[in-house]
Amino acid sequence: AEVIEYVKATISRRLPRNSVTKGDLAVTVNYSNGTEIQILPAIRTRNGVRIANPDSHGWSNIYQPDRFAKKLAEVNTARHGRVVQTVKLAKAIADCYVRRPSKKITGYHMESLAIEAFRDYQGELNPKTMLTHLFGNSIQAVMIPIRDPSGQSINVDNHLGAAHSRSRNRVSTYFRQMRARVKFSKTRRDLDSLFCEGSGNS
Repeated sequence: AEVIEYVKATISRRLPRNSVTKGDLAVTVNYSNGTEIQILPAIRTRNGVRIANPDSHGWSNIYQPDRFAKKLAEVNTARHGRVVQTVKLAKAIADCYVRRPSKKITGYHMESLAIEAFRDYQGELNPKTMLTHLFGNSIQAVMIPIRDPSGQSINVDNHLGAAHSRSRNRVSTYFRQMRARVKFSKTRRDLDSLFCEGSGNS
């Protein structure tokens, strides 16, 4: 709580015209153009980094983000830099499709699914094909907990519970529905309409 308050106060001083709010885990900054950025405070130790533990008021286990970043960079480089781009698009679609904050798919989770989906990918490197592949692969991948290589937690997706849990089935359904929407987009306008348009899911 002290670190979050410190981060909030620092940002508020530097961005006095912006709305800066704090939550249990992060500080949120809102910009006039509608952009919202969340900053997750962290502390550096001799052995790695600790971030807020979502299950308590303390800090997480030792977190070594370089391990995860290396895996993502390797997959991204092998696919000519298109994987990170695809993850950003997928996260944007998911954020618009799944509106309720408690059910949203995190960026870290999406990146982890992308590492698995594109590790041996040989398909076309265009946004529609890669989004369809990522969402399609995630339908089954999300049903099993993903080991967290960074050491931040046991699994990337602890919040979804055990394998084949009700929560995992729900997220799997989201991926199936998003895949269908991307797959059957026939024009650029159809694809663009997936970004924060429509009613979304609760």
